Amino acid sequence: MSDYIDGRERKRRRITLFFKILLIILTVVFVLCFDLLSGIGWISTYGGYDSTYSAMGVLMIVSVGIMTVSAVLCMLKFNVTAVIGEIIGFGMAMLALIKMMNFADAQGWSDPASMQPASDIFRNRVLPTVAPFVVLIVTAALQHFSYDARVKRRKKREEKEKLENMPAPKIVED
Repeated sequence: MSDYIDGRERKRRRITLFFKILLIILTVVFVLCFDLLSGIGWISTYGGYDSTYSAMGVLMIVSVGIMTVSAVLCMLKFNVTAVIGEIIGFGMAMLALIKMMNFADAQGWSDPASMQPASDIFRNRVLPTVAPFVVLIVTAALQHFSYDARVKRRKKREEKEKLENMPAPKIVED
């Protein structure tokens, strides 16, 4: 039985390592390159447009920071915190994307060369952020529900119960 658990655990560790490496690559490519540069571009081309344009750039940059920190927390096995941060950061990025797509459509922006609407360009650049989002959730779940993590949580819970159920010190000496 222990050989079976060891084999399963070894396989789970390899899969987790694969997802961690994939998470690093996807975070660098999609979050740090595409999303960060989109946010910077939205701020730098603010010009005479509505302040919404610049605010959405700032919101995108903040979401990039949160998602990057979440990826680092996932690597350090702070799984619950990483998932919560990733959900918040991803939600902020999608909010900024939707606002920018609506703004671009309202202004009638398009690429002069291809006549592709600017909202489609924004969507094609930011929407792939869903890949690191999903990979982080899977990685955190694999780590959180691993055999080692469950044993560690059980041991911590037993220590806490043992500490709570210790006999109280005597108040009055006999």
